[in-house]
Amino acid sequence: MPQQPEETAQKNGVAVAMKSRTVAIIGLGAVGRLVASAAAAGGSRIVHLDSRSERQRDISFLVQDENRAVTVFRQKPEDRPDLYVITLKSYANREALPALGARMLADVPAVVLQNGMGNVEYVASVLPDNPVIPAITTAGVYRRGDSLIRAGSGVVRYGGNADLAWMGCGSLPWLRDPDIRLTMLKKLTVNAVINPLSAIYDVKNGFLLQRADLIKKITREIYNILSGDCGCLTETDLYLLVIDVARATADNCSSMLEDIRHGRKTEIESIVGYLLSRARSSGVQTPLLNDMYQKIKALEIKHA
Repeated sequence: MPQQPEETAQKNGVAVAMKSRTVAIIGLGAVGRLVASAAAAGGSRIVHLDSRSERQRDISFLVQDENRAVTVFRQKPEDRPDLYVITLKSYANREALPALGARMLADVPAVVLQNGMGNVEYVASVLPDNPVIPAITTAGVYRRGDSLIRAGSGVVRYGGNADLAWMGCGSLPWLRDPDIRLTMLKKLTVNAVINPLSAIYDVKNGFLLQRADLIKKITREIYNILSGDCGCLTETDLYLLVIDVARATADNCSSMLEDIRHGRKTEIESIVGYLLSRARSSGVQTPLLNDMYQKIKALEIKHA
């Protein structure tokens, strides 16, 4: 791990040396800014890496509910990050990461905090000399201009044995998860139902509670694909999980709906596309997932 200068803090009236950490964010969208703001609140210096020349500058934004300004600095050659956090949209991995790999220090852990599945494996292939840590977040957040707006509280859950609690703050704790893959599959299920349906119907999440029968049918297809990985979870467990999230986030717009509304590419490939790939391999029939996938691809073209 790169060596960092030390700061001092008081503990029981005695000066104690503390390591001043540097965190490099790759992907300064809503989630990247949320992670940056939490780590900055904990005293870390935040820098960012970007493959686009026009984005290689210091970037400031306002955390609206805290009325707090955060500055993320352009990473300079002398910066020695203690941690990389990859929060790119999943489809941007193959374009951005090979270009950035030469600028990333070997042996520094890289947290992969992205929607969908397959991202961790790809990042590990591009960064073979960096420990790769899978992670998810349950926080809701979006951007409006230069402001970061929280749409719901949540946490970051991560795998592996590293202690990353220092990355969190009161509004976004970082928690080690001993079964991170199962947690990721549960989030995949939620995203594979709520995100495309809300985008197709152009509605907030809560509207989907009126389509409980459809949710149940889609969840059954997902369970048939993932049942071997779901441990003791049942099809009913997954269905109720989706319903609970739709209810808890009733007033929120999903990230996929936001992407469609703003003419952006969605993460359908790493979410529903991943499930369809597994379904083809195992011979599971998925007419509803296929239909959602095709409708989202059509919406991407229509709103591009």
